Order: sequence, then structure tokens, then C-alpha cells
Amino acid sequence: MRAERALCIEFNGWFMCRLATDPDPTDEPRGASGSTFALAGEPDLDRVIVLHDPLPDTVRSHAPEIGVYVTSATVAGAALPDGLVGGRVELLDRPRFENRNFVLNVAGREPIVPFRIRVGGSDGR
Repeated sequence: MRAERALCIEFNGWFMCRLATDPDPTDEPRGASGSTFALAGEPDLDRVIVLHDPLPDTVRSHAPEIGVYVTSATVAGAALPDGLVGGRVELLDRPRFENRNFVLNVAGREPIVPFRIRVGGSDGR
């Protein structure tokens, strides 16, 4: 019988997601009655999850630097020696939180659609 070898990756950092908040509809582009809204001169709220390199006109002052990086990587409990720790974690294809104002799940447990992840090594590959 072949033993399973699961890759376990832990990551940490700050991401950005510009979305309307309840009671606004999930797809409200500017924010109207919730606590979050797009300021004059900013693009619409798009719900896209950004882990790196946000557009300059979307970052607000006093916000932490956006970036999510691998903090630990193991296979079957053994640390990987290939330099994955420190690598960038990226979500591909403009993923968004899909919740529809608590219809699908509670806040903080929304599905991410699509969920396609890419992890690069600390050497940039």
C-alpha cells in the first residue's frame, strides 16, 4: 500500500478586498448604506481578493503593506528543503468572496470563487 504524502503550506500576511458591507447588496459598486464605500476618485468596489501588488489608486493611507508569504511547508510532517518558505502566495483569475449577504454562509466563511492558488519559492520561482 502506498503511503499518502500531503503537502501542507502555511502562509501569513495582509490582503486587500474592496467590497460593500451589509446592508448593501453584495454587488453594490460604490457602497451606499453599509459602512464601506468607494471614495471619490477611487474605482468601484469589485470584491477581488488581492494578495500582492494592488493598484496604486486603491490603497488607502495608514493601511498595512499588502503581501502574503509562505511561513511553513511540510510533506508528511517533514520540512521541505527547497526554499518554499518566504515565497509568494497568489490567488489566480481575480477571485472574489461570494456570499450574497449571508445567504451562503456567515461573514468570514464565504467561499472564494474561483480558488486557484499559486505558490512560489523564496527564489522567485
